[in-house]
Amino acid sequence: MIYMAIDPGGSTGVAYSINGKYITNTLTDPRELYELIYENKPDVVAIEAFATDHMISRDGIRTIEIVGGVKALCSVLGIAIHVHTPQFRKAFMQPSQQHMSGVIGKTVHEIDALAHLLRLEHELARATK
Repeated sequence: MIYMAIDPGGSTGVAYSINGKYITNTLTDPRELYELIYENKPDVVAIEAFATDHMISRDGIRTIEIVGGVKALCSVLGIAIHVHTPQFRKAFMQPSQQHMSGVIGKTVHEIDALAHLLRLEHELARATK
């Protein structure tokens, strides 16, 4: 099983697990993200929904476009998608930070994406009980 989680934005954090091994990355070009999804065809994708305080910046618009692009691509490829609010990752931030401690070059976006991935795995494990 391949699970993927995405923290979208100007710098997009991506975390995915393949047979229990975690891989993270930060991408700045949405096309790289779409290619990653298309090439790996994960079984499930979690993406953080866009949240705003009514002011939308350039990065906010880019985030909305990325979320829409990922939803459309997953729909076309038949990939299940879970939309998370930013709060969904809160309980999984500490385990994510611990897992990423000592990783050279990690970004906050990768830590956030991994927290969403850990949350997704938790959700899926609870659903199968």
